[in-house]
Amino acid sequence: MAPNEAKLSITVFHRGASNSASGLEGVGSSPPLLLGPFTITVPVDADDILGRKEKTVSLADVIHATIPVAQYRVLIAGGCYAGLSAAVHILEKCDAIDSPINIDVTIVDERDGYYHLIGSPLAMASKDYAEKAWVEYKHVKVLQRPNVTFVQGTLANVDCENKRATITEHKTKKTREESYDFFIGTTGLRRSWPVVPQALTREDYLTEVGTHCDKVLNSTAPVLVVGGVPEAQRPSNTRALKGQTPIRRASA
Repeated sequence: MAPNEAKLSITVFHRGASNSASGLEGVGSSPPLLLGPFTITVPVDADDILGRKEKTVSLADVIHATIPVAQYRVLIAGGCYAGLSAAVHILEKCDAIDSPINIDVTIVDERDGYYHLIGSPLAMASKDYAEKAWVEYKHVKVLQRPNVTFVQGTLANVDCENKRATITEHKTKKTREESYDFFIGTTGLRRSWPVVPQALTREDYLTEVGTHCDKVLNSTAPVLVVGGVPEAQRPSNTRALKGQTPIRRASA
């Protein structure tokens, strides 16, 4: 270490505070994050050494700091209700205990975002609602953490004995090995069209449901809503169809 450098040990626990409160430049409002402890080397001058000047730690300093190795690696198959819920609760528990546990979480799903599955009937009848029903994983704020990774792909194989999984990535079609300490399977059921959209990206999904919405809204024949999902059958949610398309409701 050079004479004009000093080592700082910092731990950052950020709960949506402002930049000044968090002590980090470039960090705005965000979900709870536990970062550190880090040991970083920063340049100092005479005023720093005499204590007459505060030292500002930038986000770049933290990014380039040595991040502790994860104690456990968690692999979650499926990024819908159960998978995301499992990830959030595990991370919260590991952060909240007296001696926080460093973990890495990898979530694998064939889609590029969370899709509100049970809202499918309404999503395929209302373009406005369809916009809200699919949220790309990069916009799921509570899981935007350095120790959480989303992989768009499918699990080709899970070797439970050796704790390794083979992942086929969606974009590249290449396979890679992922080691884990704990595996959580939350893939659920596979539903076919027209029960749910079949698109794997938000862009394709909006095209798919948009085409279906146009057919429903422009239909002169009766539209039959079948199923027991109250969200899709409430009169307020089918208001857009009234006056244009006769609606019939039936139980499955």
